[in-house]
Amino acid sequence: MAVKKSGQLVLFRFPQTDLLPGKSRPALLIAPLPSGRHDWLVCMISTQITQAVPRVDEVININDVDFAKTGLKTASVIRLTRLAVVSDSIFTGSIGQISAARLGVLKKRLAPNGSHQVRELTLCGHLSAPNARASILQCEILSHA
Repeated sequence: MAVKKSGQLVLFRFPQTDLLPGKSRPALLIAPLPSGRHDWLVCMISTQITQAVPRVDEVININDVDFAKTGLKTASVIRLTRLAVVSDSIFTGSIGQISAARLGVLKKRLAPNGSHQVRELTLCGHLSAPNARASILQCEILSHA
């Protein structure tokens, strides 16, 4: 896979919370980690829009302006409640991208107004695969007091 950038939708086997191998699904590249190890913060994308958490997850409908460029086949939910840090070596392809405006909205939900930070980052599990790393993370976003 060529150049990777925030807002891009990629395919890979998204890790499950029970550490069993996940199925191949689209995920949103939120941001590269500054580790220098080609790791990305990603979130899962699902067609199960009834599972969307209000005011956190983002439903992308077929009528939305940027839907055609996503490469998604049907309305889907961008699950900010399902984050992972993964090596870019496990991406199997790219299907499209969301708009810069939508990406900005999603990043603000993770850290509103820049006044919040990820204060707690707990490693829940580590999955092994040949030449690849995937860590399932839980993040609690708390405001500066």
